[in-house]
Amino acid sequence: MVQVLLLICVETLHLLLVWILQLQMGFLLMLERMQQSAQVLQVLVLLEWAEMPVLLWFFIGAMGATGVLAFSVLAQTFSAGLAGRANTAQNLMIFAMAFALQWGMGEVINLWPAAADGGYAKAGYQAAFGLALILQAIAFVWLLLGREARRS
Repeated sequence: MVQVLLLICVETLHLLLVWILQLQMGFLLMLERMQQSAQVLQVLVLLEWAEMPVLLWFFIGAMGATGVLAFSVLAQTFSAGLAGRANTAQNLMIFAMAFALQWGMGEVINLWPAAADGGYAKAGYQAAFGLALILQAIAFVWLLLGREARRS
């Protein structure tokens, strides 16, 4: 079932990208909109808004997967001689930060005592994911400020 959902997600993303390219929206603007959408959906998860949180997580994954568009933006931003290095540096940062953030979220979750059933405390998860959302919001503002600086 997960494979089918992943296939649907990838094909939907492909169709969305084709549509956006036809609109001539641009990769960076599309990346911004998708990341905004993922952040809004994460707020809904934190607030336990949905009857079906699995559906929210599915769409968070779909929107978050658009982060690979940043590789295209880098390829368009740097010369051919530097684009490979820029993409390699970004790839290194993605892996390093994925490790660091997962470890950090685990440390935040461990700040709360274990639940009565022996699992981790719900408040710990909420704090960890809330902190991750704050970090994403800061990174998003940084992206927007960089775009404004390029315009001027």
